[in-house]
Amino acid sequence: MVLQRKTLALDEDIVNKLKEIASRRGTTLSNYLRSLFSEVIDIEERGYYAPKALRERKYEYILSNLGFIYVPKELIGNVRSETISSLGSRLGVVLKELGVNVVDIVELLTRGQSTVFVESNKVVLVAMPNTIEHYMNKLVAEIARNSGLKVSDTDSLISIEIPEEELKPKLEAFEKSRRRRKP
Repeated sequence: MVLQRKTLALDEDIVNKLKEIASRRGTTLSNYLRSLFSEVIDIEERGYYAPKALRERKYEYILSNLGFIYVPKELIGNVRSETISSLGSRLGVVLKELGVNVVDIVELLTRGQSTVFVESNKVVLVAMPNTIEHYMNKLVAEIARNSGLKVSDTDSLISIEIPEEELKPKLEAFEKSRRRRKP
């Protein structure tokens, strides 16, 4: 990749805030902006307006902190193991085909749950059988399994192994997000 220097005019207070954010994330302003612009380009190429996506994500974050979770429409009123297995399988295959990082999806789908633990190279999901969290955990396990992640699954505990190349940054980000939500 050939780097080209370009000048971008931003207000000083915005630049200072961005530098502070980049520093907290353990990176430089340039690397932070490169990453941000790369994601903007990706979402725009998928036909979605990036500022709207960020605004919606802000609202999702607020709602998840209030206890809301994603529930697929197919599961509403139809919580059966074969439905969960079928839906999770289809989603996992499609996400893998689209090149979506499934570890991000696991984090997103489990964000509102209090029974998620990070353990060395695994994300561990725990829930009592026949609860909403239990069914969501089963769905997440099927998505992870069918997108290529190694999953161990018992009736109340699911362990999802994180690939080595994603492990360190994902676990750090996951732990930070969990600490920020705890009262």
